[in-house]
Amino acid sequence: APVAPPSPTAAPTYSGDPVGGMRAQAEPARAQVEDTPPPGFNKYPPSLSSNVYQYYLPVDYPVETALRNWEQWTRQPVVQVETRKRLLYRPALLAQTVARFTHRPTGTSETYTYAFVVPTLPRVPMVDWGEYVSSPFDPYSLDGQPFSEAYYADLPSNLSSSSGFTDLKGNLVDWIYYNAALYVYHNPVLKVYSGIDEDQQTFITRVQALAREARDSEIDTVAARYDSKLASLEARAQKKAIRMESEREELEARKREELITGAESLMQLMKGRAYYTLSRTSRMRRYTNTSQDQLGLKERELIEIADALEATEREMEASLQAVHDKWAEAIRQIEEVKISPLKKDIDVMLFGVGWVPYWDTTINSTLVILPASSSSLTQAQDPTLYDSGGGGYY
Repeated sequence: APVAPPSPTAAPTYSGDPVGGMRAQAEPARAQVEDTPPPGFNKYPPSLSSNVYQYYLPVDYPVETALRNWEQWTRQPVVQVETRKRLLYRPALLAQTVARFTHRPTGTSETYTYAFVVPTLPRVPMVDWGEYVSSPFDPYSLDGQPFSEAYYADLPSNLSSSSGFTDLKGNLVDWIYYNAALYVYHNPVLKVYSGIDEDQQTFITRVQALAREARDSEIDTVAARYDSKLASLEARAQKKAIRMESEREELEARKREELITGAESLMQLMKGRAYYTLSRTSRMRRYTNTSQDQLGLKERELIEIADALEATEREMEASLQAVHDKWAEAIRQIEEVKISPLKKDIDVMLFGVGWVPYWDTTINSTLVILPASSSSLTQAQDPTLYDSGGGGYY
């Protein structure tokens, strides 16, 4: 399963040691007199390629302080002790890389530092680097020379040649490439990205402002389109209303004329002019009925226009609401986009062996190595050193 990438750390301001309390105020120990190395140690440091850096953690505890620390850790008294004050070094692996992340859509880039401290050297050229993430450290805070004459622990056989460290360094670059990542935010509707260092809330606020501008512009376009439709319908309605009023006046006039004609026709009938009178009367009634039909038609047309106006207004309201909903949804569409460094943008700034100091002692007739450094690496290299049972034997 892939290892979760470390949280990127910007280039640090150095104020301490890399691995927990490295201090260099120890008093020099006297020269060793015994030539027989302890089990698992050699008198001379291993021969490594010049490409493999070697660093020495400071000796923080003289032998006397280391003994008192042992009594506190184990809750046992030191009844008999033989120190010989021989310094022992155990190897750890120190690595620090710089990765450049480039985000092409925004044309921005950022550089981050990743540091790793592996307590013990691996026996295969592969490390689960995610387990050994450390705070970035200043290489200049580490010594380039041993504290004094010392004995050195054996290195795994695979690291005895430069190729072993080269493979291990390549494994580190691969791990950074596949696991180190930054994430930016993206709104696919507006097609905008956050900056590499822009937090989510700031990006959302920016997206909301852009969405409001786009929404208002679209609302103006929709409203203008419907305003034109409504204005056309209102003009038609007004024209129909005028014509209907004219028809109504004409109908009233014809009705009045029909009444007058009817009275005249009655007089003519009484005088015996029947055919002419009936002919004129029927003609006037036909005209009146026609006017009534025209008036009814205009009224129906006006009602239809009014219905069209109402339907257009409802359609406009629905369209405007759709615009509001569209941009409200657009604001919520926030995606995370992963940014990984290219291999050519990963530089290994430090890669080498960090030697952790210990004292070779015999306590209460038992061989014990005692931490000479305050670094947390000592506990990581051998957790039994801090057991109440009094471990730390070799």
